[in-house]
Formats: sequence, C-alpha cells, structure tokens
Amino acid sequence: MRVLPKGGQPKFVKGDAGYEAKLNIVTASHVSIRLGSHAYGDYRFTIIPDKAPTIAFTETPAAQQNSALKLSYKGTDDYGVVKAAALIRPLDDKGQEIASAETFVVELPVPGTGKVVDTVYRDLTAHAYAGSNVHITLEATDAAGQTGRSTPLTIKLPSRVFTEPLAIADRTAQESGRRRREIARTRADRARCSEPRARAILQRRLQQLSRPARAELSAVDSEE
Repeated sequence: MRVLPKGGQPKFVKGDAGYEAKLNIVTASHVSIRLGSHAYGDYRFTIIPDKAPTIAFTETPAAQQNSALKLSYKGTDDYGVVKAAALIRPLDDKGQEIASAETFVVELPVPGTGKVVDTVYRDLTAHAYAGSNVHITLEATDAAGQTGRSTPLTIKLPSRVFTEPLAIADRTAQESGRRRREIARTRADRARCSEPRARAILQRRLQQLSRPARAELSAVDSEE
C-alpha cells in the first residue's frame, strides 16, 4: 500500500478476513494497493472539514401570560447538534454585563440531528435574575466539542406577578433586603480603600449597584 502525498508503508496484519492495514487520513490523499505487479485498488480521498455548529433565535424571546419565557431557535451542523443552551448574563444600569456575575445556563432540547428547529417555554421567575435586564445568547455544541453562538440579545427576564397584598409586601421586603446587603458590602469596601487600585475596584463595584441601591446609599451617606 502506498499513500500520497504523505507516503509511507502502512503495516499489514492478519485478521479474520485476511490481511488489513489501518491509516488515519487527515488531508486529501491517493491510496494505491498493490502486491507485486498486481493492482488491488486505487483510491482518492477528499477530506471535508467538520465545521462548527450555528444557532440563532427565530424570534425575540418574550414573556408569556403565565410569566414563562418563550424561546424559539434554529441550529444546524454538518454532523449533528448534540447540545444547546441559552446563556444569560445580567446587565448593570449602563447596559454592560456585570463581569463578576455568574452565567445562568438554561439547557435546551436538541434531536441530535444535523438541523434543529424548536420552541420551548421556561419558567425562570425563581432565579435571582428574574425581572432584570440581561444578555441572552444561544450556544450549540456538536459531537466533536465545537461550539457556535448566536448574537446576544438584550431582554428583561419575566418576574412573578403578585396580586395578594401580603405577597407584594414580601417581595418588596426581599428587594429592600438585597439592596441593603449591596450597600453594606459597598460601604465596607469603601472603608478599606486607600490605594489607587483599591479605589478603582470600588468604583467598578459602585457601577454594578442597582439604581435603587445607589440612591439608597447616597441617602444613607447624606444622613451621616
């Protein structure tokens, strides 16, 4: 056996069906099989690169009447999409992603074929990012581990709708408690900040505070 352009002589071993040789072809190749002057085969192989998958929204994600988020998407891959997910990251008041925040990953169903078109509904109201402005990006993965991502969209995640006065009061108390924790952490950081680098870190922390938290922090500072 002769392999071009790489050349070389693959080793033949005896198997159940006779002699065989194995080789890994990574570029376009010409393989000739001969024994003496007798030709047993002459083959040409063309390598087709495995492309990364693609995925995109078919419509903008939107909240439904039951507060579920509707996600419509399509994806393609030459050999099959094996995994898909929506990646959600919260934004600050300037519309920038909060670098220190964790990415919320929402798994999406895929059929494992070359093309996927689907619409799913996900209740995300129990998550900490509910009611927040976020970037949402789709990610698809193929069997080789290659990934492809969609263009990020900016949306506001749906939150629970409260109609009972007690539930509304409880939600308000939770939001107030979260803001006060943000304020306490920021004031503690500010008390420790004396070096220029530390002050820069604090400035980024202040930018990540929600608008109500910044207003409340200013009010607390003025009282003191």
